[in-house]
Amino acid sequence: MTLKAHRYPKNWRAIREGVRLRTNNQCAQCRAPNGEAIVRADDGRTYMLPDGQVFDAANGTPRGYARGSEYTGRLVRVVLTVAHLDHNETNNDAANLAALCQKCHLAHDRADNQRRAQATRSAKAERLNHLRGQIALPLATPRPTR
Repeated sequence: MTLKAHRYPKNWRAIREGVRLRTNNQCAQCRAPNGEAIVRADDGRTYMLPDGQVFDAANGTPRGYARGSEYTGRLVRVVLTVAHLDHNETNNDAANLAALCQKCHLAHDRADNQRRAQATRSAKAERLNHLRGQIALPLATPRPTR
């Protein structure tokens, strides 16, 4: 979700930094380090740090080491975001906030984002149907025959 500054308190930056510090500037779920360039495996189940350490992408458990030539995936830079665990952007209680990398944050918000998208599509369809009912569409005129 895009940050909408008007929905956040003026001290949001301080709150955000406090949340990141609680997890040692790592994703609270997968433990990926903020700002680090990592390789996410093609299957999405692991990631590798530049020194070759491989971690479980679900929970950050170390899985061993790999050479770059042995590990295929996509190079990404980890960006820590702050997730509202209850999806309520006004609930900034420390227990409701977690530092998550973009991948984990998107996974956390998936169901909520799908619900919002469906609500948006339904509202658009309802408005369109309402407009169709208000506009008298001309009947098709037959084409002249030759």
